[in-house]
Amino acid sequence: MGGKLGRVEVTNSAFDARGNPTAVRRVNKDETDAVIDIQEIQNKAFDSRGNILSQTVTTRDSSNAIISITDIANNSFDSRGNALSTTRINKDSSGNFLDKQEITSSNFDTRGNAANQTIVTKDVNGNIQGSVDITNSN
Repeated sequence: MGGKLGRVEVTNSAFDARGNPTAVRRVNKDETDAVIDIQEIQNKAFDSRGNILSQTVTTRDSSNAIISITDIANNSFDSRGNALSTTRINKDSSGNFLDKQEITSSNFDTRGNAANQTIVTKDVNGNIQGSVDITNSN
């Protein structure tokens, strides 16, 4: 108990005219400060409230090789800016389609954490490959 935990270094390096970050780099490190992975996030579109509508996340390993690419679309939000409906297109390191996840979230707490989520995973033809219901608690 009381040992050192890993950490995340976040750098916002580009912004749009409204001050929204368009390029974000997250370096995830373990308790020895070794790099676990790096996420390069391109926020491509925002709504008038600054909610991210679409983004691409490229995940790299510690040697900078691409592990995966994910295109994310937030389709709807509640009045507090919590994403109610999100679509994720997951790709391999070469950009080839792996699967599509349709995520619905509900019952948010005051910090924006969803108590309930449903994730439906589909293949390239739209056939359901799996579905999971998640209940989060404090």
